[in-house]
Amino acid sequence: MGFFDFMFGKEDKDIQKTVTPLITITEIAESKANKLAKEATQLKKEKKYEEALAKFLLALDTKGSEKFSIQMRLRLPMYYQLLGRRDDSWSAYQDLLHTYLSPFDQAPIYDKMRLQLQREKSYMGAIPYGIFSFIMGTQGHQQLVNKTIQMIDEHNQMGLDTKSVKEMLKIDMERMSNNYTKEAVANILDPLLKKAKMANIQEPLIKGISAIGDDIQFNEHTSHYLEVHNLCKTIYMEFGYLKKA
Repeated sequence: MGFFDFMFGKEDKDIQKTVTPLITITEIAESKANKLAKEATQLKKEKKYEEALAKFLLALDTKGSEKFSIQMRLRLPMYYQLLGRRDDSWSAYQDLLHTYLSPFDQAPIYDKMRLQLQREKSYMGAIPYGIFSFIMGTQGHQQLVNKTIQMIDEHNQMGLDTKSVKEMLKIDMERMSNNYTKEAVANILDPLLKKAKMANIQEPLIKGISAIGDDIQFNEHTSHYLEVHNLCKTIYMEFGYLKKA
């Protein structure tokens, strides 16, 4: 005799015909938001960009979309770009930057901005966005280091063992120190400069980026896009890619 037989005096198979799985309203809402987003993706594949945008905007307005990842939300500026609505695309990026403040979240946003500029053949303009995406990733690593140091202090104050936390710190610090080696920075710059045909500015850019990295790592510096923009602008003018005002 099965469990349902014992409890209700019916065979399991009869009960299974009448029992409806319990699905919460939240799960239904989330499923609907994801379904709409998938429908938008299919419309995009069919090159029905207007319909894809409308469907994705509907998905964003549907309950459950609050759990969309940053990668999912980055589809919105892409849809605008496909429709040639550049101002709307950049406005969407700015909205995301003002909403997602974590460096780890901002890194992919700036990378998509870099990609959009390259698609528009604005290769020189894409360089600072690519650089800053990289810097945001390293700034996120530095925040992990700072949090781990704080955790060690808290553990010490409570008399707890700090061995495992110190091992975490060692790994994070090694990763951070490797972020700004000449080779690591060159690997980031190579594809950016190749597309822009500006390989001759690699050395001064490496020097400037490494200086920002040192400030982040040793002086708890918080970098902002304008810092990288100004660095690139200065080097562009020095090498004759921009005229001095």
